Amino acid sequence: MTISYLAPEFGALSSTFVYREVAELRERGYSVQTLSTRHPADSVISAEAIPFVEQTEYLEDRGVAAKLFDVVFVLATKPSVFLRTFVTLVRDSISCATSRPIDRVKLYWHFVQGCTVSRRLHAAESVHLHAHFAHVPTSIAMYGSMLAQVSFSFTAHANDLFERGVALREKVRRASFVACISDYNRRLLVDMGCDGTKLHIVRCGVDSRAYPMREAKVMSNPPSISLVARLVEKKGVDVLVRALELLRDRGVAFHATIVGEGPLEDAIRRRIRVASIEGSVHMMGAQPQELVREIFLNTDVFVLPCVEAKSGDMDGIPVVLIEALALGVPVVSTTVSGIPELVESGVSGDLVSSGDPEALADALDGLLADPARAERYSSAGRAIVENEFELANNVDRLVRLIERAVGAHAGAALATRAHV
Repeated sequence: MTISYLAPEFGALSSTFVYREVAELRERGYSVQTLSTRHPADSVISAEAIPFVEQTEYLEDRGVAAKLFDVVFVLATKPSVFLRTFVTLVRDSISCATSRPIDRVKLYWHFVQGCTVSRRLHAAESVHLHAHFAHVPTSIAMYGSMLAQVSFSFTAHANDLFERGVALREKVRRASFVACISDYNRRLLVDMGCDGTKLHIVRCGVDSRAYPMREAKVMSNPPSISLVARLVEKKGVDVLVRALELLRDRGVAFHATIVGEGPLEDAIRRRIRVASIEGSVHMMGAQPQELVREIFLNTDVFVLPCVEAKSGDMDGIPVVLIEALALGVPVVSTTVSGIPELVESGVSGDLVSSGDPEALADALDGLLADPARAERYSSAGRAIVENEFELANNVDRLVRLIERAVGAHAGAALATRAHV
């Protein structure tokens, strides 16, 4: 059985969970075709991602003329299906819920790309299309699957719901199922009026074999703090810098490492200089997964002080937190979105209110001063990953949903033909 996957920036540092999910499916014997809306924008690609990047077809590589040819081809070969899908598109563009009027116009371009995807599905003899992220990839997948007459599903993550949600009720209604990475996301979609029976919890997990529990670590001198994230507002890196300034003022020694790149990099560097803590903070830029793992193994505390951005964007359950917990690294984060479903404050880590540098400084100070608590957090964090965020277990859930969707779609097609 061939399954197709569609995601943005397939192979990017921020979406390791997509290609790892594909790898797990292939390990089980499934043929998986990988499609992506565009190439990764990262300046660095992890070695583990390179084989997937080489095997993926990127829609942005197919020029406008070629995509328009795909539209004509689908119209000529499947005129009735094309026209039904186009009518659906027009209705969506008029009535769908979206916060930005331009998104209604963009649906037409997503339909065009859906024609290209439908041809790729036929070429691979794919029986199901799964999209990651509920915005652009799922819009394309929705129309592409209708044109190819195969079942489709999608995974809902973070800004694709919180900031860039478009036609979510329509997408949920037409999908065979929706994988929600958190109960928080599921409740959000239900509150929007989406069909709750379609919404299933499928976590973004990690392979605990690839992230074995590290050996018990003696606290460094000075203690080490690390953050790995894109340098964007919702990651709260500026809150961390202010918390580190407070720690310095309290006389707490530390060495902090910030790994990542993004639009706020220059502003963060300036803030570090103004705070006069540049001697204690090392900014490394973007790094491949292989090096990030080494950073985890040598850090005393991992911190990710997520906030809700002014645009409404925020994290779901950051995979980097799951990776840190899997390795047994004590973590400090915030109560944003689905993070409390991963980190139980006082049990497997410390959670503070978002945007509060003083509370963040208190949590870091307390954890660095209490090695016994840090060790307890290490064991509890590893346990929650094994129990709820293990990749194999979550792919089990996904496989059952996909196989059920394919069977139901085939049954409906047979019934339609028999009726005709």
